[in-house]
Amino acid sequence: MRFRFPLLFITIVLCLSWIPISHAQDDIWRGWLYEETEGRMTLINSEQAVLDNFILPKPAGFETYNYPYNVAVSRNGERVAYVLTSLDEARVLVVYHLMNKNIMTQYDLSAPSEGTYSGVSLSFIAQPEVFSADGRFFAFSYFYGENWALLVFDLDNNGALIQSLTSNAVNLPTYQGVTIAPVPVFFDLNTVHVVFAPLGGDGYYTLDSFEWDYLFNTFTQTNIFRGLTYDIE
Repeated sequence: MRFRFPLLFITIVLCLSWIPISHAQDDIWRGWLYEETEGRMTLINSEQAVLDNFILPKPAGFETYNYPYNVAVSRNGERVAYVLTSLDEARVLVVYHLMNKNIMTQYDLSAPSEGTYSGVSLSFIAQPEVFSADGRFFAFSYFYGENWALLVFDLDNNGALIQSLTSNAVNLPTYQGVTIAPVPVFFDLNTVHVVFAPLGGDGYYTLDSFEWDYLFNTFTQTNIFRGLTYDIE
C-alpha cells in the first residue's frame, strides 16, 4: 500500500511532542522520544539532556501484549495514547499521564474472529491532533472487517467514554466493494474531522471526509480534505 500523501498517514518510530518550557531558562524545547521494542519513553530538551526515561506500563492482565509501532502524544506533552496487541490480535487502548505517571483510561478490544481483518486508528495516524487542543478529549476508532466504531474519551472525567458512533448508524457512499475504516484526524472544538481509509483493493481511492459532532452525535460529509487520494497496490 502506498500513500499519495504521506504527511497525513505516516508511520514513525520517534514520537516528538515539542513543548515550550517557561520555568527553565536553558530549555528552548522539550520533546518525547518513543522506542517501540520495549515501549520506552524518553524526555529530552534542547540541550540534549535526558530529563525522564521509563517504560510505558501494561495494565494488569495485559503483560504479554506487544507494544505498538506508533504512539500519540498530546500537544501539551502530558498525555500519550497507545494500543497493546496480543498474538491473536486482541487489543487494549491505554492513555497514560506522562507527568503524573498514572493510567487515565483503558479500553479493551476482543480478538477478531478467525479470518477477520481488524485494526485501530493509531496504526494509521498517531499525531497530537487526535487529542483536543487542551488534551482533555481523545478520539479513537477501531474496526473488525466492515464493522467499526468511533469513540471520544474525556480524560479529565476519569477517562470516561462520552460518545460513540458505529457503522450500523451511518449511511456512507458506496466504495465498489472495498472495505473502509474511519480514521480521526483532528479536533475542532466539539467536532472531530474523520477520513475513511480503504483497507484493501487495487487502484486509486478518494479519502472521503466527515465532521463528527460528538456532542449531538451527527455525522456530516465535508470537503475539508478535497481531492485527497491514495493508491492501493
